[in-house]
Amino acid sequence: MRKLYLVLLCGLLCISNLNAQTWNIGYPNAADVTATLQDSTLAISGTGAMVDWNQARNVPWDDWSVRSSIRTLIVESGVTTIGSNAFFNSTNLNSVTISNSVTSIGSSAFFRCTNLKNLIIEDGTSTLTLNGTGTNYAFYGCNPDTLHLGRNINWLGSRQFGTNIKYLTIGNNVTSIGDWAFFHCTALASVIIGNNVTTIGNFAFQDCTSLTSIIIPNSVTTIGDRAFFNCTALTSVIIGNSVTTIGVQAFMNCTNLTSVTSLNPVPPAVMTSAFLGVNRELCTLYVVSDKALAFYQNAEIWRDFLNIRALEPSNIDVVNATEIQIFPNPVTNELRIINHDWQQGDVVKLFDMNGRLVFSKGVSNTSAQGELIIDISSQKSGHYILHIGNRTAKVVKL
Repeated sequence: MRKLYLVLLCGLLCISNLNAQTWNIGYPNAADVTATLQDSTLAISGTGAMVDWNQARNVPWDDWSVRSSIRTLIVESGVTTIGSNAFFNSTNLNSVTISNSVTSIGSSAFFRCTNLKNLIIEDGTSTLTLNGTGTNYAFYGCNPDTLHLGRNINWLGSRQFGTNIKYLTIGNNVTSIGDWAFFHCTALASVIIGNNVTTIGNFAFQDCTSLTSIIIPNSVTTIGDRAFFNCTALTSVIIGNSVTTIGVQAFMNCTNLTSVTSLNPVPPAVMTSAFLGVNRELCTLYVVSDKALAFYQNAEIWRDFLNIRALEPSNIDVVNATEIQIFPNPVTNELRIINHDWQQGDVVKLFDMNGRLVFSKGVSNTSAQGELIIDISSQKSGHYILHIGNRTAKVVKL
């Protein structure tokens, strides 16, 4: 019986291997990098660079019956480049994971991969270069719902990504967000910025008209010109304590902005037009202390906010910004918690300062779908402690 089992197992493995296709695609040595297509997953493995392709040199999976079968792409550790035009017009490609060893993605590598929904660029210390000029951008025409950027990007050609990104996570290895990086990403609803980003570039999030709130971490020192220009759905902004410069028209035309919190006790230098179009009679400016309040009330541009309130420095606390985003804080009615990695059994609890539990809810991936909304409109004004598993944040109820 055992012998029969082994024979059957070997037979199944042989059938499975028959279904796999493998190509040598390395450069300059073809055998250094291989591509293996098994079922609907294409795995790129080996050491070194991939070949660049063009119209005169077709990719080995160019036949539509093969190309259309690729749903998932995994570029494994050791591979250093993804060749030009490698996945050009692979319209059934749904998920891409790129290892931290990749340092360059060629022109038009993912051109018009229109069904690409999940893109993960793994965390690493090396800078990733996205190549392309004109319309030959690496990810031109791609519209991933979820994008994780795990390291610095060298943008050779602006607007590399499409406009339908909904959830963006920028990892802790990223130190700057480039000019035009997410310009006109009109569907962008959630942005989580890692704790080592120091600069948000010019036009970086201009015209992101679905973005309702943004937390700019304490690591950021500069917010570029028109960085959030025309983000008309934006209602809440928290500006970290290291921001010293806010550029021209940075928040211009953010017409629904009702809450700005600046955690720097010294008012950042603000260009005259930074908040043009914001109703500063209705938008409340929160600062960290009574001493800071006096500074902001006398600082150019900041003093144009008619309602400036002082908070203690400890009133605002952000929980591990690359994992969880909590906003608005301070909050009046609904507190939103975004976490794209909810685990079965996670419990969210809210306590008042006397230790009394005022809210508790168990969540799951299916019920939360990345975002949990807590209605605390019935709670008294004051300070609260929010627990999410073993993580804690302080919340202010107005």
